[in-house]
Amino acid sequence: MSKNYLLPSEITNLLYTIEADLEKGQENYDENQKRFGIDGTLKIQGKPVYVKLEGELSTDGIVEGNWALEVNGQPRTGKYYSFSLDLTKSEDETAFDTLTDALGHYVNDSDWKIINPSNNGKVNIKLKFSGTKFDARINGSKLSVNNVDDINTTVGYDTKVVVLAEIWPSFSFKEQRAQFNIVARKIDFDAVLEITPAPFVSAKKSAKK
Repeated sequence: MSKNYLLPSEITNLLYTIEADLEKGQENYDENQKRFGIDGTLKIQGKPVYVKLEGELSTDGIVEGNWALEVNGQPRTGKYYSFSLDLTKSEDETAFDTLTDALGHYVNDSDWKIINPSNNGKVNIKLKFSGTKFDARINGSKLSVNNVDDINTTVGYDTKVVVLAEIWPSFSFKEQRAQFNIVARKIDFDAVLEITPAPFVSAKKSAKK
């Protein structure tokens, strides 16, 4: 990948900035509470930061869960996929503490809750997917959510993993909460994945008679 991915400890050793228009975001929320949050940016030398996470799995592979919420009075449900990793280096855990403190100073409001991505060195990674395909490359391939069981036959607790991800601050005026979002773009498990290929379906339509 062409982007420069940095360990959390490498980010905090450089001059980084957090940027967001909190004043405008609050105005938008006051006018229309459906506009409850905004995203900001984490930058070094004016360019967005990308993060590299090294660790071992603290979940038994990729975990499938269910979510439910209400949107405009209508219930919505769906699935999500995630895994948790234990950071290999203690300095990366400390770096997340530093970044969280910096986010708190940026918000500068004691009523806000500031969420640390690291919980005693554990970082939760949610996997985005479009249709049935994960957005991240997993061991070099675009895999389907239907392959989770296949992945988990060889990936489990203590499997080493490297995650390359986007990272940016997010602010919810409704919940008065700030946190860093981490979205994986590449995941490398230290395991040989045995994936059952999806059945081939021809894209050609039968000729009309």
